[in-house]
Amino acid sequence: MMRFKNRVALVTGGASGIGRATAREFLREGARVVVLDRRPVDHDILIRDLDCSPDVLRSVGGSVAQVQDCRRAVGAAVDTFGRIDCLVNNAASFVVAGLDVTTEQWEASWSTNVLGATNMVQAAFEPLKQAGNGAIVNVASVVAGVAKPGAWTYHGTKGALVAMTICMALDLGVHGIRANTVSPGWTWTEATANVMKRHAYEDYMIPRVMLDRCGETIDVARAILFLCSDDASFITGTDLTVDGGYSAMGPEGKDNPV
Repeated sequence: MMRFKNRVALVTGGASGIGRATAREFLREGARVVVLDRRPVDHDILIRDLDCSPDVLRSVGGSVAQVQDCRRAVGAAVDTFGRIDCLVNNAASFVVAGLDVTTEQWEASWSTNVLGATNMVQAAFEPLKQAGNGAIVNVASVVAGVAKPGAWTYHGTKGALVAMTICMALDLGVHGIRANTVSPGWTWTEATANVMKRHAYEDYMIPRVMLDRCGETIDVARAILFLCSDDASFITGTDLTVDGGYSAMGPEGKDNPV
């Protein structure tokens, strides 16, 4: 499919994980893509990893927590490709803290997970409006509605992102811009690999997932592209859960005898 031919997508946190998978899928479906990432990105390596030609990809270094970096990324998209049709707010802070949380930890989590999305939408609003059918997808998480000990920051900010997106959809709908969230469950990424081996991850997750496999970044990326596409032209203010049925099962998973 070439659903995004002649369209431009801006993906934050696009150099790794779900963001990179999303950028790759946009490129495969004909889009031109701008990637914003706070980590240093070797543009040539990114082109190789995304299997694309240099003329359809632009990478920008910077943090969504900084307004000027967001404006610079939007400016790069408009200057290079002339427009923005899709904005994917995927950049995230994974600070997890509870009763002992510090102000610095809250600021790190909030400035990326909530204010970062706000900064990007404010910066991209005019190009999205001019596109005529702009689409925003904010990457939240199934943890937004789940309690976990000591997880005020990450769970709280993802919950705030879901609530904010509903209001965003209302305010932007009159301008022809749709806004939705995608909420992944446990997904195998570079970050996951840094804390556990693949076999340990699968041993833990598969009994807790209805579909008998672990989530992959492409699963989330394809959901994001759906919400950005014309196939979802009448969908806004919605949260799409992508977790293989994880959040719909009880705490005992498939072993629950009830």
